[in-house]
Amino acid sequence: MSPPNNYSSRQAGRALKVPYRTLSRWFRHFQLFGETPAITANRNSRFGCLRKKYRRLVTPQVIACLRILVHQTPWMFLDEFRDSIFLQTGIFLRCSTIYRLLKKQGWSLKKIFADALERCASF
Repeated sequence: MSPPNNYSSRQAGRALKVPYRTLSRWFRHFQLFGETPAITANRNSRFGCLRKKYRRLVTPQVIACLRILVHQTPWMFLDEFRDSIFLQTGIFLRCSTIYRLLKKQGWSLKKIFADALERCASF
């Protein structure tokens, strides 16, 4: 006798000992690409050298530049940070990369926004 196939996604997650969100992410991936995430990751591993190239773009110089920009002008948007970093260092970063760098440095957009409000209130 075969096991029943009418598991809910939560029951399947408990049976596989996988969190529900991970299971739903795998299912969405399967719906989009028609294969499991592991197969897609294996196929994309040959592009790993490109990812390493982009990782090298974030140098200590870029991090220092971003830190100075945040302290001097906290009211800037991410794309303005990107443009300023490009003008100062010649390295083009995506907004998502800048956001992740801010998070790594312990900054959130709420902290930056709060600093900007304090400075505007003092004028």
